[in-house]
Amino acid sequence: NVVAIANENFKSWHNTYLFCLMKDKPVILLDQSKNANPVMVKVVKDKKLNKDFSKIYTEK
Repeated sequence: NVVAIANENFKSWHNTYLFCLMKDKPVILLDQSKNANPVMVKVVKDKKLNKDFSKIYTEK
């Protein structure tokens, strides 16, 4: 389930972050396409970003 979306636009590409809950655990997915179709996402490996999202989720 996607609970939030954040987008950063740059000149030739974008970063779209999908903040999700998968089996009741927080997961962040990222699309860095250049207006590609279909959207290709990967799991975010950024430890700080994941820690911050997990903290927000557990403090609900």
